[in-house]
Amino acid sequence: MPCDTSYMIANEWEVNASRVACLIDEAKTGVPVNSRSRAWEGYHKAAYGNGTRKQLDELTAELCSLMAHIDPSKCSLELQVWWKQHQRGDIAKQIHEYKGAIYGLQKSLHRNMDDTSPVGQAAALLWQKIDALKIEDAAILGRPVAKGEENE
Repeated sequence: MPCDTSYMIANEWEVNASRVACLIDEAKTGVPVNSRSRAWEGYHKAAYGNGTRKQLDELTAELCSLMAHIDPSKCSLELQVWWKQHQRGDIAKQIHEYKGAIYGLQKSLHRNMDDTSPVGQAAALLWQKIDALKIEDAAILGRPVAKGEENE
């Protein structure tokens, strides 16, 4: 049937973009987000009707830059949760990239790396960065990392 109302229902991109837009509003005004509003459900004026991944990425970058200057503990629970998840997602991406770089170094040598070679030292530095990111991730969650756990 060509005539229906499916276009009126917010899609997944619109819902996510709307939520980030609501959080941007909170970050700019200090007024906590209303998680029961139509805007939160996908109908924010900045997202409804044009929600795309590109738009969501742009809104996310804007909110991330705003959060760099805000104390999250003074924000709504929704914004605090979003910020923690966003930080953890960034850490996971960095770890994935570092591990990919280490794999690439190992593959380029066609063997295990010697710790004294420049390539081996580069890989060791990447592992140290991964360990530091895991400790940072644990701090976001509010739990200490046991000695040796960072290497898992």
